[in-house]
Amino acid sequence: MALKTACGRSALPSEADIDDVWVNVGQGPTGDMLIYMSQLRRRYLLAYVETSFCWIGYRVGDFLEIVGLSISVSLTATATATAVSLPLGAGLAVFPFRWRHLVVVLINAFFGLPPVVVGLALYLALSRSGALGSLALLFTPTAMVMAQSVLAIPENFRARVEEVSKLLDSTNPDLSAFFAHGGKLIMRENLADLAQSPLAGINYFQSVVAKLGQTTVDASARLYLSPGSTHTGNGATVPDGTAIPTMVDLLDPLDHWAADGIAPADALIQTVKETTPPFALKASRPMCRYPDYPHYVGANRSVAESYDCRETAP
Repeated sequence: MALKTACGRSALPSEADIDDVWVNVGQGPTGDMLIYMSQLRRRYLLAYVETSFCWIGYRVGDFLEIVGLSISVSLTATATATAVSLPLGAGLAVFPFRWRHLVVVLINAFFGLPPVVVGLALYLALSRSGALGSLALLFTPTAMVMAQSVLAIPENFRARVEEVSKLLDSTNPDLSAFFAHGGKLIMRENLADLAQSPLAGINYFQSVVAKLGQTTVDASARLYLSPGSTHTGNGATVPDGTAIPTMVDLLDPLDHWAADGIAPADALIQTVKETTPPFALKASRPMCRYPDYPHYVGANRSVAESYDCRETAP
């Protein structure tokens, strides 16, 4: 039987050729036999060279197939993750809802998951005894797409949240153009806000003062502090959970300031009322202009007149 190369051709000498050589050699080393042996060695050499190049060609083909599959999986996973995460990330950044803070915490925690943990979880789910084992997707390109999509989704969330945050959380202290057009700004910082640090707004206001000067800022901007107010503006006492005054109308003083040139007072009155008609007043207190803070001076704690606004920068 003739030997085959990797390309499938009979380039190597046959077994009959090899036997014939050894027989002739036994009869005596004539010049004709030496030439025949030289040709035989050349055929072996050419066959091995051809086999080597054929092997490399097959391996290059395998390599290109692997590269193509990897690129296909990565592009498909990126497209899938983007299609899922961009609208969800935008909605998370723009629309408030009840469990938003918890969702943000979970996504931030997901950012820190090592890829090996995600891969292990997916492996367990796709294994024969896993929740998705009946799909028989383990060790398939589809499984690779699923894994890469899961890993890419948090990063797409991060990019979209950061993009929207540039619009919603601008920290540029140069408000000179806004003030030059007659713009007025009233800021309120809820000091019991657990979703963001109250110092974020305070530090920003201070940066505006540092940039434009106290006189310029006093003519066009105010910052008020609301003790005990959470991220949504509500608040309650620690001992018994009684609601505290946190509600205040900021649109009316802003409108009078911008339209009539009447600057808002250094203390705006916050209230808490009954939730049913006639919405009777339950309590009130002052919301002080920064850096002042409401200090209790005596008498009824549920009346705004029992507090003074005194400077106490947090």
